[in-house]
Amino acid sequence: MDYDFKNIKVGEIVEGIVIQVNDNEILLDLNYVLEGTIYINEFTQEKVDSFHDIIAEGDVVTALVKKIDDERGTVLLSRMGILKDETYLKIKELFKAGTPIEAVVDSPVNKGLILIYKGFEMFIHESQVALEQVELSEFVGKNITVLISDMDDSKQKIKVSRKQLLIKAERQQRKEEFESLTVGDVIKGEITDIKPFGAIVKFGNNQGLLPIGQVAHHRINKVEDELKLGEIVEVKVIEKTMKNNRSRISLSRKAILPTPFAKYAGEFGKGSTVKGKVINKLPFGIIVELANNVSGLLHNSEISWNPNDNFAASVVHGDEIEVHILNIDLKKERIALSKKYLENNPWGKVTAKRGDVLTGIISQLQVGKGFTVSVQGVDAFLPAEEITDEKIGKLDDIYTIGEEVEVKIIELYRDSWQMKVSVKEVQNERQRKEFDKYIKTQETRNVTIGDLFKDVLEKKKK
Repeated sequence: MDYDFKNIKVGEIVEGIVIQVNDNEILLDLNYVLEGTIYINEFTQEKVDSFHDIIAEGDVVTALVKKIDDERGTVLLSRMGILKDETYLKIKELFKAGTPIEAVVDSPVNKGLILIYKGFEMFIHESQVALEQVELSEFVGKNITVLISDMDDSKQKIKVSRKQLLIKAERQQRKEEFESLTVGDVIKGEITDIKPFGAIVKFGNNQGLLPIGQVAHHRINKVEDELKLGEIVEVKVIEKTMKNNRSRISLSRKAILPTPFAKYAGEFGKGSTVKGKVINKLPFGIIVELANNVSGLLHNSEISWNPNDNFAASVVHGDEIEVHILNIDLKKERIALSKKYLENNPWGKVTAKRGDVLTGIISQLQVGKGFTVSVQGVDAFLPAEEITDEKIGKLDDIYTIGEEVEVKIIELYRDSWQMKVSVKEVQNERQRKEFDKYIKTQETRNVTIGDLFKDVLEKKKK
């Protein structure tokens, strides 16, 4: 075998065959007068307990000549430089392919961070660490995934970026979130911007528009009157479209808020006594505003017990009245009201019927017509012609207000609250009864024609 000592020099890369394997070193035949030696710490960057675990005799190894020791008769070799170059080339391949890598954050430096990957230092500028401004020291010791953005081969300097990956991941997440979103979903989000026409609500990686008309049930002039920046709101998705690769999401807050009607119905249920304002008069009743955007119908049949009451004519727009809630229809958002429910129905206590004789009280003089008589708590009419068959002068000479009088009901119409009474009917009936009684008390005897004309015959004789 020919040896050429001049071909082996420090800094040269040589190739040899493993001829001996020990725990901490291996010997190589370099086809040279001296054997080559590589210690385990100069062979690999990985943690290895023994050469026996990673190499065997006969294996071919490429290494760098670090030192030629003539006294010991050996050539010291190292693979670390070669490994670094090999690693750098692999990193460059990742760079060209645009493949992300995972590196550990070593330390913060001016305007960025130093990362370590496969023994190489990499620099990431602070603007490329996150999508928003962050505290760099919080990343020290953590593994982060980055994308190689630039490589300087002459100095083996490497720059990386995390922002590009975050943007890409955010876009993917935004797409997935958008696709999973369904019209009708109720979500929570943060108010990130307020415009004259509405508010921007951010949720997850998406954002939607909350139009001013969907903020509340009542009319608002400014969004700021209802919502604040940074406020977390619950909204409902009412529209979702994708056009020109741009997503559009419309939201509604009022859709999940109780309507003014539902809110009012929750506070004032059936049977409640409430107050409201007259806002409209219709042929069939009165519309009463009970609260903002809440109104009810006071039907003509529920205005008064008195069918002759002209209450509708006595009230005007804006008048406040007290009413009773008869019924609430949540589905149709209708409220039925009653005014007469709050009033006493005097006719509800009337037990008299036509032909009854009762004691009444003179309550009012109807000039030229007769009197109003209170009978069982209701007003009855006593016409002048029903007082007596005799000629009457002045009506106020007959009765005084508050005077009791016995009357007979001669007409009774409950539905129209009308009752007519008579005094003379009572008197006539009393006279008939007295006459009948008198007739019954007379002795029964036979009467001849002579008896009937006795007085006449005696006068003729004279």
